Amino acid sequence: MHIGLDQLAENRCCFIAGCQQYHGTVRELHGAYLIYDNEEKHMVYQLRNDYNSARERVGMGLLIARYLRQGRADEGRMLEKSLKQYTEYVLRELVDPQTGQVFNDMGRDDSYKEKRAEDSRRGVLPLIFPDGTASCAYLYPHNVNGIRAGFYAPYANDQDWGLYFYLCALSEQ
Repeated sequence: MHIGLDQLAENRCCFIAGCQQYHGTVRELHGAYLIYDNEEKHMVYQLRNDYNSARERVGMGLLIARYLRQGRADEGRMLEKSLKQYTEYVLRELVDPQTGQVFNDMGRDDSYKEKRAEDSRRGVLPLIFPDGTASCAYLYPHNVNGIRAGFYAPYANDQDWGLYFYLCALSEQ
């Protein structure tokens, strides 16, 4: 079956609003877009990071907002209502509008972020060499298309953010 991009986007947005938006008894999750299990036909939520109410699910809200902005939705009112509920959820649970701080899950949980931030800060240090040169990445595997790999990329460009944030974190301790 072949359908146009507009119809595909509308179908996806309507599915998100109709099947992936939480309206159950957990007040903190009200309005959240959640993972959907296509085999068992139900939403999925777990405290584990890739299964929670944030992270990749934010893309669902962005998709609906973009689709509505194009003014093509036959289901516009239903999608607008869904997006309004999702926006309320994001501002209540995932973002502090006063400070701009972003959280990892409902309840303004940022426990995972702290661990990942530390891992990210430490992970960039091997890309900065004692003589002051740096590399943006170490290339794996040992060869790509028959060409030797397993070396530091020649460009030094984005690794400095990691060092910057590492220094900031150390100064706050």
